[in-house]
Amino acid sequence: MDRNDTFDISRFGKYLLYELKDTARAQGLPVLLTGLAPVMLFVIHLMFSLTVEPEGQTIVWENYSGNLAPFYATAIFTLFFLIFPISRYGKMTDGRKGAQFFMLPVSTAEKFVSALLVSAVVVPVAFMILYFFSDWIIHAAFPGKVISSLAELFFGTPLTEFNEAGSYYTLNCSPFIFLPIAISMAGLAGAAAFRKNKIFMTIIVCLLLCVTALWATVLAIDNIDTEKWESFLESGMADVTWHGIQFLFAIICAAFAGWKMKKIQL
Repeated sequence: MDRNDTFDISRFGKYLLYELKDTARAQGLPVLLTGLAPVMLFVIHLMFSLTVEPEGQTIVWENYSGNLAPFYATAIFTLFFLIFPISRYGKMTDGRKGAQFFMLPVSTAEKFVSALLVSAVVVPVAFMILYFFSDWIIHAAFPGKVISSLAELFFGTPLTEFNEAGSYYTLNCSPFIFLPIAISMAGLAGAAAFRKNKIFMTIIVCLLLCVTALWATVLAIDNIDTEKWESFLESGMADVTWHGIQFLFAIICAAFAGWKMKKIQL
């Protein structure tokens, strides 16, 4: 069937299945190894703990469960969600591989929707299930060392908390401080926007956007009445607002990626 600009459900279903199979063949092993990172990190810390005096091992494992494991997960989740779409769809701007990609007998809309589903839904969900399951296995096998599982910590802890004793707010370490869909869409936009050094350029742009957002937030806080700001934080609207901004950012990145896919001249 010749390619056209219409969206055919039957053809799209076949193409999506093809994309998933090809993704499993091309990126399946890296996804699997990254999802098993909790096991690898646990083994490394276990080997390190053997060099510590017995009375200090309790501190080592408390620090691992309470601080290091969440930090590792946050860093790994962020980098994985950003890099995977680039590694999968960065070929679209390459002369030879990009030509093969765009010459497939499906419409640009079908390729775009498939890219959204693969890079922002299917693979991230599969990766998170594997990562949390790997961590749970470690927690179940060594409950005396890994005190709590990451799933319990992340899904049971809000992004921001108010410390009544100290009268200040804390930002909890969480892989969801940046929503997976926002990071994935930034990666997909980077895959379409840059022709070379895609990962580096995408990370630089994202860092600049984060710095700009932080600067704008600080300026806004300086111009807001302290009582109103505290009331806003206590209401829990800070999390809702932050996630809403990220959803808007994801929509903008997705729209940009779709526009670039349609306009790319190979």
